Amino acid sequence: MKHVVIFLFAASLTLTAQASEICRSVSSSWQEDGQQLQTRISTQARDGCKLIFQSVNDVETEGVDCNCDLVIDGMEGQFSPPPSARQAERLLETCHGPSTDPKPERQEIYIVN
Repeated sequence: MKHVVIFLFAASLTLTAQASEICRSVSSSWQEDGQQLQTRISTQARDGCKLIFQSVNDVETEGVDCNCDLVIDGMEGQFSPPPSARQAERLLETCHGPSTDPKPERQEIYIVN
């Protein structure tokens, strides 16, 4: 019985780690022309493209970034990418990194006596 409890505890840690990965995102903020801008990109993907959130003065817009230019696709005229390469580096790493499904697959646990 002790082995079963240890196995279940280890399995719960694995599921918790997967759930925390789903919520991971990287963001960068800067000021431009008197406005506060922020770009946040998620490890989640929609149709193979990373979810990206951009805000101007705390008004946020959500979309996807399929070409990793750090701007919501189709809104290149409304938003701008971070001005420095240093700010963009982590955002690009997330954009080019592996995608995470919005809902992790449920893992079945079988106990054999």
